[in-house]
Amino acid sequence: MFNQEPDPDNDYTMIVRQTPEGELTTTSLVIAEGTKIQHASVLRVVRDNEEDFEEFGRVRFEIRPFETAGGTQNRTIAVLNREHAMLLMTYMRNTAVIRQFKKQLVKAFTDMERRLAARPAFDPSQITRLEMAQMLLNAETERLALEAENKKMQPKADAYDSFIDASGSYSMGVVAKMLGVGQNWLFRELRNRGVLIPRGAMRNTPYQRHMGYFEVKAHRYEQPNGEEKVSYTTYVLPKGIDFIRRTLGFTRIDPMLPIPMN
Repeated sequence: MFNQEPDPDNDYTMIVRQTPEGELTTTSLVIAEGTKIQHASVLRVVRDNEEDFEEFGRVRFEIRPFETAGGTQNRTIAVLNREHAMLLMTYMRNTAVIRQFKKQLVKAFTDMERRLAARPAFDPSQITRLEMAQMLLNAETERLALEAENKKMQPKADAYDSFIDASGSYSMGVVAKMLGVGQNWLFRELRNRGVLIPRGAMRNTPYQRHMGYFEVKAHRYEQPNGEEKVSYTTYVLPKGIDFIRRTLGFTRIDPMLPIPMN
């Protein structure tokens, strides 16, 4: 599946993919195939060191079907961001195959980041009113869907109440599009400017002094081993859009352009 000697024009999308939220990820299965190690062994390394991995963000486990001679079966894979992937590779014994794949993995993330950076910047001033209306409609649809999902997973502890209070917020991805930047870039710059927490269980959530501009929602989820955990997602309140614009030094943007009724 992987070239032993990757060339500069290699398509690394087989190794690294971009999620709908804009994050670059790979999987435990990709790493297992690239290092020629059994996937069960790679997945065990992630599970046995999960606390280490989650210092760099929550590790998502997904169940995906695959075909065998006996029919369709399911397997659990770990979805890993760049930091997860690099940490996993440090836990592996250096063989010639593993060293070669380490280089491919670094090049894959770097190549994908370069491609994304080369894409034309999103210019809010060029959006038509119809396009803006559609953007806001999509954002509202997403918000309502998330609210419905949050009601199903509402935390039992009162301590989580402040994180799930409905308030008409926007996802960070939508705000990034309004500003013409990538979501990962937006998270990084807000961490660098002391707006968002940089590490730990509350990574990418705002410090208390900035909570008035954001809404943080808690989501309970159950891991394959039955352990229940909580993750947190940051959303931006309407007044937070202008706060982010000013904090990052962008020119004025009005995401609520008036739409004529006739």
